[in-house]
Amino acid sequence: MYPLFESIKVKDGKLCHPEWHQLRYERSYKKMYKKNPLSHLTSHLTIPAYANEGVFKLRISYNDQLRKIEFEPYLIKEIKTLKLVHLENIDYSSKFKDRSDLLDAYKQKDNCDDVLIIVNNRVTDSSYANIVFFDGTRWVTPTNPLLEGTARARLLDAGIVQTQEIQAKDIPSFNSFKLINALRDFHEVEPIPVQGIIR
Repeated sequence: MYPLFESIKVKDGKLCHPEWHQLRYERSYKKMYKKNPLSHLTSHLTIPAYANEGVFKLRISYNDQLRKIEFEPYLIKEIKTLKLVHLENIDYSSKFKDRSDLLDAYKQKDNCDDVLIIVNNRVTDSSYANIVFFDGTRWVTPTNPLLEGTARARLLDAGIVQTQEIQAKDIPSFNSFKLINALRDFHEVEPIPVQGIIR
């Protein structure tokens, strides 16, 4: 019923970076429905009193006519290890509610905390976040992720991160990495030694 969704960070009752979610919402809506949305993603949104303190995930599921609003407390998941998973065909260019391909990839994580998906030898994303690598001087992110995340877009716009085509064989050349998304802020997550990526 709701094929698409956005997950927005709510901190102490305030939406974090809603303008970046609006941009992706407009792109995804137009791609799926061949028209522009008639209303703003967060129009007429009321943040419940229980979400006025702490960090919450706001999930807005939507179709061409309706929205479904859900709030839930959020804690950043600690990630230390990623298992490389090679896939040939996967499309997650919009935030589709159908995440079956990503979940199938996640099931291959073995004893690791998550997976790092490789498509045609190119590094893309983890099962739920974009990845950024540190080479000792710069932070870089794969040129062609599965999903162009809102946090990734903000970091690129600010010049904090740059894009680079990264192949699986290039991973050992980096020092560390971070997994980022709308709820995993770049400045809040610690870098992880690249040795945590398991082949």
